[in-house]
Amino acid sequence: MKSVRLTALLSLSFATCAFPAAVVTYDAPGIEATNVAGASIDTFNRMATDRTVATSSAFAAFSRLYVIGANQYGGAVRSRYGVVGDPTGAANIVSATLTFASPVSYFGFWWSAADPHNVFTLYSGNTAVLTMTNQTLLTALGACGGSNPYCGNPNTGQDPSELFAYVNIWATRGSTFTSAKFQQVDDLGGFEFDNLATAGDPPGDSPSIPEPATWAFSSLGLIAVSMFMKRARRA
Repeated sequence: MKSVRLTALLSLSFATCAFPAAVVTYDAPGIEATNVAGASIDTFNRMATDRTVATSSAFAAFSRLYVIGANQYGGAVRSRYGVVGDPTGAANIVSATLTFASPVSYFGFWWSAADPHNVFTLYSGNTAVLTMTNQTLLTALGACGGSNPYCGNPNTGQDPSELFAYVNIWATRGSTFTSAKFQQVDDLGGFEFDNLATAGDPPGDSPSIPEPATWAFSSLGLIAVSMFMKRARRA
């Protein structure tokens, strides 16, 4: 199935080699679970709703998590889902960190009802290698208000003013991810997510070559190195 791709490279020119890069893909509208062969998946369906839990699976563990039942804002295939922000009520969970049992080179999740206060950050050790917000989705998938097929809950048809998309994030050049953070800034609304998936190295169906933007940024690094070496020879 054809995907929309966005390459994110957090380090330019000379420092390019020092930081991991990530390729982000979005599955077709209505897809709510990973299509990556062999990926480990957590659906939250085994957990009780409307309570705070410190949950773990064979591949990852959450610092804290709040699980609620399917509604207009989330719940893949009308199932339970994880959330931070207002829906957690008195539990007041505005962020949740997912730590992988071992480094992974692929991470995916269904991002539902994306709003301007959602912030997702992916880490390699203590380094944030990728940060995504609602604006990231808007830039890649387009705004709502017209006939955008990514807008609205695909299970109920509700919430047509917000984006719903399955996000795939691939590590490149042998880099890996160690944790992910879901955060609702200012505790306004909620950050809804479901069907988290991980895969080790190499995952099935991973992009085999960098996207053009990655090559462009890499070229900046090579140019900088070349200029530095020329100046060194002249000295």
